[in-house]
Amino acid sequence: MSSLLPPGFEDLYQASTRINGEVNIMGRVTDHLSATPSRGKDMMSTFSIADASHGAQSDEGLKIRFFKPSEDEHPQIRGKGDVVLLRKVRIKEWKNVAMGISQFTTSWIVFPAAEIPLKAPQNRLMIKHIKSPQTNEPTHSEMLYAIELCNLGDRTMDKPSGIPISSTETHSTFTAPSTGGSADAPASSSKTNGRPSQNGRDKFSLVKDLQVQSFYDIVGQVVKMYSNFGRLELYVTDYTANNMLYRHAWGQEDGGNSNEHEHDYGSSSASKSKKWPGPYGQMTLMVTLWPPHSNFAQSKVNDWDFVLLQNVHIKQDRDLKMEGALHEDRFWPSKVQISVLGDHSDERVKNVLRRKLEYTHKFNAQSEALIREARRQNNHPDAQGAEKPLSKSAARRKRKLEKEKLQQATKEETSSSSKKQKKNHSPPAPPIPKPPHTDLNKNVHCSHHTIPTTPLASILALEPTHQTTTSSGITHTLPFQNLKTRTTVRVVDFFPPNIADFSVRSRRKSEFDALSDYESESEAASISGNETEDETQKWEWRFALTLEAASPSSPPARLTAYIAQQDGDFLLKEDAVDLHTSPTPLSTLREKLFLLWGDLEERKTSSQLNEARSKPFTCCLQEYGVRSEGGWERRWRMFGVTII
Repeated sequence: MSSLLPPGFEDLYQASTRINGEVNIMGRVTDHLSATPSRGKDMMSTFSIADASHGAQSDEGLKIRFFKPSEDEHPQIRGKGDVVLLRKVRIKEWKNVAMGISQFTTSWIVFPAAEIPLKAPQNRLMIKHIKSPQTNEPTHSEMLYAIELCNLGDRTMDKPSGIPISSTETHSTFTAPSTGGSADAPASSSKTNGRPSQNGRDKFSLVKDLQVQSFYDIVGQVVKMYSNFGRLELYVTDYTANNMLYRHAWGQEDGGNSNEHEHDYGSSSASKSKKWPGPYGQMTLMVTLWPPHSNFAQSKVNDWDFVLLQNVHIKQDRDLKMEGALHEDRFWPSKVQISVLGDHSDERVKNVLRRKLEYTHKFNAQSEALIREARRQNNHPDAQGAEKPLSKSAARRKRKLEKEKLQQATKEETSSSSKKQKKNHSPPAPPIPKPPHTDLNKNVHCSHHTIPTTPLASILALEPTHQTTTSSGITHTLPFQNLKTRTTVRVVDFFPPNIADFSVRSRRKSEFDALSDYESESEAASISGNETEDETQKWEWRFALTLEAASPSSPPARLTAYIAQQDGDFLLKEDAVDLHTSPTPLSTLREKLFLLWGDLEERKTSSQLNEARSKPFTCCLQEYGVRSEGGWERRWRMFGVTII
C-alpha cells in the first residue's frame, strides 16, 4: 500500500512512530465525535483513522484530536468510511499511545464515503469533497489513494452522521493527460448544491417522519419521565403525529402504554397526578434511556424541558407500536447523547413551540364542547348502566358504609349536645392581646390579631434572633431569617414619588415568549391560548413605604417595606390598572392612601416631611433576603393589612 502513498505523505504506522514530529497523513474514518467545548477557547473534535498499516481490519486506528474555535473549521466528517486528508499534524504521546494533534497551520480535506467510487475510472476522476478554507485542491494521486483507503473495509457498515453540507464542498475533477503534464497537478473544482445522498443524510427528524429500524436525532419537549431499575422512560413530543404511536385520549390516566409503571422510584413525575398531561392523540414518543444517558436525564432533565436526543434507535414494541431506545455507545461508553436546550431562541425549539401553540389553540377550541358533552353524559347516564344491579360484595359494602355514616351522625349529635350543656361551666376564653397604642388608625385593619406586636427596633436588630452557635462554640450572625412579625408603625415616606407609578405592567412569563420576535404578542401570550391581547397586558401593584416606629425614639427606628402583587390587592382592595390613563382609579387610590397616611402626599409634594402626622397602625412584616454585591441584603414585605 505504501507504493500508492501520495508524495509527501506517510502511512499511519510510520507516522505514529514520529513522536513530536509533523506529518501529512490520510486515513479511513473508523470512529468520530462531534466538536465540543474544550478547557480552553477552542472546540475539540476527536476521530480515528486507519489504513493498511494501522488498524484497517478493526475499529482501531490513529486517534486525532482537532482544535479550532468554530465547529465549521473542524473536518466535516459525515460518518464511518469517510477518508480524511490532514497536512501538518503534530504527533504526540499520551499514556504511551501515539495521537495526532492539530496545529494552527493544519489543513484538512474530507472525502465522503458516499462520493468515492469502488474503483478509479479510466480517464476522468471526480470526487466530491469538503476542505478547510485556503486549502489547495487534492491532487490526482491523493484522490487515487482516497479510493484505495475507502475500499479497505466493508462499505455497507459505514454509518453517516448527518453533518450538514459545507459551503466549501466541491467536486474535484482530473482528466488523465494523454501526453505530458504532471499527474499531481491540482484538480479543477466547481461548486454544487446537490442534496446529500442517503448515506450522508441528516439524522434530524420530526416525530411524524420516524421509521422503525433507523437512527435519528430528535428535538422535543419532555412530557413525563419514569425511572425503572436503572433505565429511564422519557416521553417526548414535538407536536407532530405518527400513526404508529400510542393514542393518548383526553382524560386518560398514566402514559397509555400496555405496561404499568409500578416502580417509579426517583421519577420526577411519580408524585404527580397520573392524568395524562397532553398532548392528546398520537404525538408522544417513548424513548428508553440506558446509562449513562439515564443518569444524566434523571439529574438534569425536568418535565417540560426541551431536549435534543441523538442517535435514537427507533423500533417496535411487543404491541407493534413505535418506541425509541438510547443505549450506551460501545466505542465511547461515557458519551451522553441527551442535552437540555435551555435557550428557546434555538430555531428547532421555536419550531416545536410554534406547533405547540397551534395545537393548543385547536385543543382549547374543542375542549369546551368536550366538557359539555361529558357533563351531559354524567347528568343523564345510560339507562342500562343506571339499572345495573350491584354484586353481593358491592351491596354489602354499600350497606356497611351507610351504617357507618348513620353512627357517625348520631355520635356528632350527642357530642354537640354535651358541649352545649358544658358551655356555662367552661372557663372564659383568654383575652385578645391589645396593642400598646390606643390611638390607632381605625381605617386600617391588620390580620393575625392574636399575635403580639414586636417593637420595630427589635425587628431591625440582628441579636439574638439571627445568631446561631455551632457545636464548637462559634457564634455566627445570619443575614436574614425569613421571620414574620407584627408591629405598630406609621408611614413617613413612599416610593415612587408619583402614586400613578404604584402600578406596573406585568404579563405572565410564557415559554412562547421566544416567539415574540416572529409572531404577535397576543398569539404567543399564554399556554392556555384563551387570553386576548388586553389580558396579556396585566397590571400589578408595586411600591414601597418607609415605616417609622409608633413609639418615639432617638434616632427613630425606620425600615422600608415593599408591597407587591397580592399584598397590594389586599391592602387597597382594588385591582391594579394603568393609573396614567385611568383618572377615576387614580382618584380612588389617592383617597384610600389618605386614609392610610393622611396628608403625606401633599407634604411630600411641598417637601415638608420632617414632622410625621399620620396615625399609627399595626401591620405584618416578613423578612427576606436579596443577593447583592456585598452578600445579602435584608428586606421586608408588608402583608395582611387592609384599608377599610
